[in-house]
Amino acid sequence: AIDMSLSKAMLLEPLAVNINTASAEEMAESLKGIGIKTAEAIVAFRNDEGLFTSPEAIMAVKGIGDFTFEVNKDVIMVE
Repeated sequence: AIDMSLSKAMLLEPLAVNINTASAEEMAESLKGIGIKTAEAIVAFRNDEGLFTSPEAIMAVKGIGDFTFEVNKDVIMVE
């Protein structure tokens, strides 16, 4: 039998984005509902406030609310 959780993780892997290291362009491409302006705000926030400690911390960025986090939470990584 194929371990489905493993194959699912492999499918998700290329889509995962580390919000502590990704460029604004990478985030705008990888995250649903996040355009270049919001992605640039994420980078600016990271530069001002330091690295994100959890995926949820992205919601502190202006323009990112519960809904945007919910649709992206499976691909957001912080390490």
